[in-house]
Amino acid sequence: MIDDMYVKKVLCERNKRRMEIHKRIMELYGEMQDSDDMIRSMTASKLSYDWERRKGAVKKDLGDWLFLHKQLIKNQNREIEVELWNLTQEEERMNRIWVCFRTLEGKEQEFLQKLYVEGRAYKDVERESGLSHKSFETIRAKGVKRIIQLYESEMSNQEIIEQSRQAHFNSQAPHS
Repeated sequence: MIDDMYVKKVLCERNKRRMEIHKRIMELYGEMQDSDDMIRSMTASKLSYDWERRKGAVKKDLGDWLFLHKQLIKNQNREIEVELWNLTQEEERMNRIWVCFRTLEGKEQEFLQKLYVEGRAYKDVERESGLSHKSFETIRAKGVKRIIQLYESEMSNQEIIEQSRQAHFNSQAPHS
C-alpha cells in the first residue's frame, strides 16, 4: 500500500533516488566480493593452518577463530542480500508509480508534472491553470488517486501501459 505523500515524493525525487539506489547496490556488490575473497583466503589459511598443526608447528587453536570469522562474514553477506532485496523492491515501487503516472492524460498529468516532477510552486501552477483553487485541487488530487488505484491494481506494469494506450486510442477514434 502506498499513499499520496509517497507518490508525490517519488514523482519529486525519482531520478535522484534511483541514482542513490544504483550507487548503493554497486557498493554492496563490492562488499560481497570482498567478503567472498576473504572467505576464500580464510579457507586457504585454515587448510594451511591445519597442515602446520598436524606437523606440530602450531599449538594454539587458530582454526576456531578462522571458523568464527568465516561465519561472521557469511552473516554479513546475508544482511547484504536483504539490503539488496529491499533496494530492488524500492526501485520496483518507484518504477510502477512512474508507469502509472505516465498513463495520466490531460490536466491531471500536466499538473502533477509541473508540481512534482518539475518542482514548480503550487501557487504558480494553479494560477497558470486559470482554474479556481477547488477545481485545480480536485484535478490534482484525482491524478494522484488514479496513480494509487493503478499501482494497487492486480495489473502488471505492461498491462497498465497497454490499457492506457487502448483508452487513448479509443478516445481519439471518431465517434459515429
